Amino acid sequence: MSDKHVELSTVFFYRKGERPPSKISLSECGPPMLSQNEGSITCLYGLRHRRLGFKQIHDYAENNGLDYEVVDMKLPVKEAPSTVHKEDLGTQEVLSLARISGDVKETLYAGMGIPENLSRTEQQSKLIDMLSSNPESVNQLRDSLSSQEVPLLVHPTRLKGAKESIAVANLAKSSCSRLADLSCRTKKGVEIINDIGFPNKQDDTSRSVEKKNSSLGKKDRPKG
Repeated sequence: MSDKHVELSTVFFYRKGERPPSKISLSECGPPMLSQNEGSITCLYGLRHRRLGFKQIHDYAENNGLDYEVVDMKLPVKEAPSTVHKEDLGTQEVLSLARISGDVKETLYAGMGIPENLSRTEQQSKLIDMLSSNPESVNQLRDSLSSQEVPLLVHPTRLKGAKESIAVANLAKSSCSRLADLSCRTKKGVEIINDIGFPNKQDDTSRSVEKKNSSLGKKDRPKG
C-alpha cells in the first residue's frame, strides 16, 4: 500500500484451453469464495496474503480444469490503516481486523455471538469458520463494528479447497466507483470494465461476455 491508495487484486476464471475474452467485467471476477455476501466483492490484499492467495487460486484452477487471469486495481485512500479503537469505529476508509484494539475485539466477538470464555485462538478460529461458511457473516461483522459504510474491511477467511486461512479485502459495492487503474496483469490487451462502480459503461460486448460466462456452473466459475 502507498500513502495514496490500497492495491487490490482479483481473478477471472475460464475453462482451460479456451481463450480469455478481450473484455472482462469486474462483476465476473473474484477468488473462489466459500461464502460471499451480495453487497460487496472480495479482493486479495497485502503482499504476504496475496502471494498465498494466488498459490491457493492456482491449485484451485488446476483441480477444476480452469485457467485464470489476474486483475489489479487501486482504491484511493486519504491515509494508511492504523490501530482502531472503539470510539473510532465507522470512521475509517480501511478497517483491518489485524489492527483493532482489545476493546474492539471484545465488541467484535460479542456481536458475532462468539463465547467470551473461549481463548483468543479459539475465538479467532470460530470467527474464520463463520466468515468462511455463512454469506451473511460479513454483514454481521460490519454491523458488529458499526462499519457498514466503511469502504474496505480486511478480514480472515478460507478460499475453496484451501486449508489455510488468508486475509482478504471485502470491498463494498457502493465504493467500487472509486476504483482506479484496473488492468489485466497476465494478459496484455484485455480490457477490464468496472460494471459495478459504473454500470452504465457496460457495453454490448461486455454483456455478451457475461452471457457466455453465465453458462459456467458455480463450481467452475466462483465469484468474489
